[in-house]
Amino acid sequence: MKKYLAVLLGSLFIFGCDMFISRGGEGQPCFSDSQTCSGDLICHEGRCVREIPDAGEDGGDDEGDPTGDDARPDAGDDGGQAGDDAGETGDDPGADRAADGGGEDGGDESTTEPVQIYRSVGPYSGESMNGEQNGVPILFTSSHANFTYDIDDAVGVGDVIQYDTDTDHIPDALVFIHERISAREFVVAKADGTPMDEVINSTTWGILRAYTSLADAVNLTENTYINDAIEDFDDINAQPNPRNLKANNVIWNIACYESSYTDDTKVLIDHWITSENCYLRIFTPDGPGSEAGATQRHAGCWTNDRYQLNVVLTMDNQAAIQIGDAYVHIDGLQIGKNGDAVGRMAAGIEALGLTVLHLSNSIIRGTQSNGYGVFLESTGELRMWNTIIHNVAESSGDAVHLKADTVAFIYNSTIYQSHRGIYVDGSTTSQALVKNVIAVANSSYDFDNNSSFLGDSSNNCSSDTSAPGADSHTEVSPDDLFIQSSTDPPDLHLKDNSAGDDNGVNLANDEHIPISDDIDGDVRPSVATSWDIGADENGQ
Repeated sequence: MKKYLAVLLGSLFIFGCDMFISRGGEGQPCFSDSQTCSGDLICHEGRCVREIPDAGEDGGDDEGDPTGDDARPDAGDDGGQAGDDAGETGDDPGADRAADGGGEDGGDESTTEPVQIYRSVGPYSGESMNGEQNGVPILFTSSHANFTYDIDDAVGVGDVIQYDTDTDHIPDALVFIHERISAREFVVAKADGTPMDEVINSTTWGILRAYTSLADAVNLTENTYINDAIEDFDDINAQPNPRNLKANNVIWNIACYESSYTDDTKVLIDHWITSENCYLRIFTPDGPGSEAGATQRHAGCWTNDRYQLNVVLTMDNQAAIQIGDAYVHIDGLQIGKNGDAVGRMAAGIEALGLTVLHLSNSIIRGTQSNGYGVFLESTGELRMWNTIIHNVAESSGDAVHLKADTVAFIYNSTIYQSHRGIYVDGSTTSQALVKNVIAVANSSYDFDNNSSFLGDSSNNCSSDTSAPGADSHTEVSPDDLFIQSSTDPPDLHLKDNSAGDDNGVNLANDEHIPISDDIDGDVRPSVATSWDIGADENGQ
């Protein structure tokens, strides 16, 4: 039998990301007791509602995506909203994209609100970090786990609590953290995301990461230091298959935590069956707050003591993250691609055909002379905002490469010092809308020729003359834009009174990607004339 010692992941020095889990709001998960729903809301069938619906009533809209319902394409619908943004075609460039992930039939999708499932990732060597907890009680009641002392700030959503129920001092059950209320109180759920209704007082327990690498998490290879009897909580051979998010009506959230060990394994996302409402989300928890006790997210520039996926790529056609399925959301990650790839096709993220990729609040960088930051294959769709891509291709390649027949919305992002900034392969068949984008110091050009971008592109910034659209700024020096552009890593926060400061267009109500904050999580202003260009909102 494997060790069942409690493991907290690597060293216990951690930090966090993305949006907070809104506790108790309408439509949010609840766990049977009234404390999990705010105000006059009541808990019904695992969701906070104002009143119990009649039989057959629709379960409501999806609340899991920071971009809102309208920002995701309707599978199989003729979109048609954004006639202006579609340029001369008059069609919504987001229409008719990827119906279901992985090219498989995922079955009929439920009309009820998807269940949230959380799993954590923390790379470490396998040693126990906090030792065996015997004799110290933990009380489970109404889906709350209550401890008698403060739990480390490194603990957060997706972490496993394994515990003993039959007093033999061997853990035989587990739950997953869904919310951190305080250092002593957590909301927990079963492996399938449903509430834990039992009342249990256990004196043998431990807290562990669910997975020890992101690659293991997407392959459902659990942390082997979880007790043998309960280790296979995500059984890939189970029916229904846990990766069929559409049929199971779930949103699968993978929370990535910092560690003293490096997460350096290439990630292949494949065989997940998804839909626009039931998607795979990979993110870094933010804190201190309901996701974690300390933030796991970068500080708006590459940050060594936060979670990072740092992969050595030595061959052509490799990527740190390769995505073969539709509807994948990546939020708050640091992705490094290193090594000397033989060919040009080494990427930070490669999204294959039919993928609908949402990339937000992330940083991609590299040390290679060739390659790409984001490579979007034909028929794919990219929605990218509050993201920085820098130094990914010195001699050959692009920060963003859009193949023919792709759709891309790129907003409030910063692209710096690669070979080409944004490249559009086949301007007559691809549709790219760029707003509030800084692309500077790229050796060939910053933006592809202006005909590659839709007519509503605007408020962009380049160091050459290529910035497309109205109210754009050209021939801008990086030294005049950024706090520290020449350091390694560079600090690409905006300087006061630079070309990026107060020269953007307000995208708070944009129909494709409504944005409310910046890469640091700072709120962007409501006043249109105070909106900045690039990933950073200066002075916030």
